[in-house]
Amino acid sequence: MNTNNYTSNGWDLIAATTQDSMNKQLSKLPEIVVDEDFTIPAFGLDIPCNVDIVLSAPKLETLELSGKQVNIIFPIKGIITMGTEKIILQSNQKVIITTQLLQIKADIDPLDKDENKTRYHLIIDFKNKDAIVNIKLDLPNAELIALRMLLTKVIQDKISKKHKYPIASFNLSNDTTKNLKALIPHTADFSFVRDKTNPGRSNLLILMLTINNKVGNTNFDVPLLPDNQDYMVLVSNEIFMRQYILPSLIDEVKKQAKNPDKVFNEISCDLIDRDNYLYKVSNSKSINIKGDHHPWIETISTKIDTDKKALKFHIDGRANVTIADIHVKAWDKSWQQFRVDTNEKITLIEIKEDKNSSSHMEWWKWLIAILMGPMALIVTAVINAVVSAKKPNLGGTFADVGKNLIQWPNQKKVKLKEIESPNHLVIFVDVD
Repeated sequence: MNTNNYTSNGWDLIAATTQDSMNKQLSKLPEIVVDEDFTIPAFGLDIPCNVDIVLSAPKLETLELSGKQVNIIFPIKGIITMGTEKIILQSNQKVIITTQLLQIKADIDPLDKDENKTRYHLIIDFKNKDAIVNIKLDLPNAELIALRMLLTKVIQDKISKKHKYPIASFNLSNDTTKNLKALIPHTADFSFVRDKTNPGRSNLLILMLTINNKVGNTNFDVPLLPDNQDYMVLVSNEIFMRQYILPSLIDEVKKQAKNPDKVFNEISCDLIDRDNYLYKVSNSKSINIKGDHHPWIETISTKIDTDKKALKFHIDGRANVTIADIHVKAWDKSWQQFRVDTNEKITLIEIKEDKNSSSHMEWWKWLIAILMGPMALIVTAVINAVVSAKKPNLGGTFADVGKNLIQWPNQKKVKLKEIESPNHLVIFVDVD
């Protein structure tokens, strides 16, 4: 069974699919017929050749210990004549091309007229001679050298000019400033992750940066996708906490604070786990809130609880009840998980709550009542940020990024399935 590991490796967004899913899409491409004469230099001579072959739709095969190279397997049949020698290729014969998959920046969608973005296509590239690392054909060695040369010429001269094999398409921002929207990539790369136990479940990963400029690690030890999912988008913990949670929490605390203008500098998003790229939103000092008896928020924080795989809110409130000379405090911890209903509506559901008070007097009920107001508003604000993306710097909702970030081959409809928060935010979709 595949053991997946949700890691961002330092990237802001990652789109993932499986080798089987890609091959299912590639299988819909038409056959290629080549019937032409060629001349190749071999054994010190110019050998006239005739190629009369049919290449079926290719399949991808990820390689061991290589995130950048991949085998492209073409089923081939027909007859190749080299000089006076005829080579009959049976229907089960295959050409295996070990190649580099490259993002071809010259391959820009001519219909894309948006000045703020450029549409790129990740394709199988046979035009660059350096892209073809090796060609294998299960034939006698005496013929193989000449056949490799001939098939390389056929692939580069004929196939690459007329046929493209799209793997994924995506938009990159043309904005070179740092004021990039959180869910619009400005840099992209890719990697393959082999599943040793089930090669068909090997992952293709599209790796993207949006708010950061330092590229992440392209080497992944194990696949990202679990066994029961075929398409996924990972939103990094930093994007989630810094772009969604932080502004929502600041806005809601400002509504309760005595000095709302100071709140922006009192709540921040900070790295708490460098190895796993995890962040926490919290206050740096106590925040006075409106109400009698001078209540204040001692602690307010939000992070993803990796044990419960949930968003954890924590608020700790204090007050000095001077008339009774009593210092009271109360806290509330709430764990929330995402749910997606049949209409693709996103909500947060509380899976656990822990609250208490330092006093058994009626004062604690009053204090909790004050603090529960901000807690409910904060949770509601996070839901609204996810669903409606009211913040101008977000660039879209999680539903949008899960469904529209990457265009897969032959994609017609994308349905939002699930959203989970194991450490980063992972969005699973169905692609029709």
